[in-house]
Amino acid sequence: TIGIETKLSHTRCMKSTGISLCQNQKPLNFLTVPDNSGELFHRSGRKSWIQMKKVKYLQDRNPGVPGIIYKLEDEENKVRKLEKVRELWLAYETASGMNICDLYSGEKIASNRLSIDHFVPWSYVANDELWNLVPMDKGNNSSKGNRLPEWNRFFPRLSSAQYNLYKLVFSNDLVRKRFEACRIQNINASWASETLYVPGNSRERFENILEHNLRPIYEAAMYQGYTEWKGKGHCA
Repeated sequence: TIGIETKLSHTRCMKSTGISLCQNQKPLNFLTVPDNSGELFHRSGRKSWIQMKKVKYLQDRNPGVPGIIYKLEDEENKVRKLEKVRELWLAYETASGMNICDLYSGEKIASNRLSIDHFVPWSYVANDELWNLVPMDKGNNSSKGNRLPEWNRFFPRLSSAQYNLYKLVFSNDLVRKRFEACRIQNINASWASETLYVPGNSRERFENILEHNLRPIYEAAMYQGYTEWKGKGHCA
């Protein structure tokens, strides 16, 4: 069991959890809670501890599978956070005066048919990071399904589209505003916020950073059994 104490001397540790709480043989202070809330605290704390240990156990034994903690959530809690990214691409279309192109088919996308796709499938990455998201026509989504786009064919398209978007982020107020709205939900990787989405990157540097970080994820997904998708068409 997991006990709740106000002090823990250096001679006592929580042996039942397998975790030593002794640090330099000094007393450790714990949160004091009212007596009548002890049972509730105990139950919720035990449940959280068990969940944490389960996730850690699975993650340690599946190092090539990211985001296990999110994959264990109930289906109703697995909400994709893509609407702000869609609004970002629509702002790009307005600011650039160019139609958005479906990354895989090469077809122009009407604004009411714009969908956002995970280059490396969400079922593997379990996140909605901007650098892994691409514009796609709603009607083509089922064609790609839960597969990996052929790297040599589609990564250059992805990196080019991402760089074109990046340039407008730092040169157009509307696109920058939509980009900033994406930060909390869609730009969480430290390498992306610190090296990719910063002013001054050349096309070559931007695409090299993206490839350096995305390719290992892509290859790990392939190692886990995700199949490759050849796609169709050419994107101008």
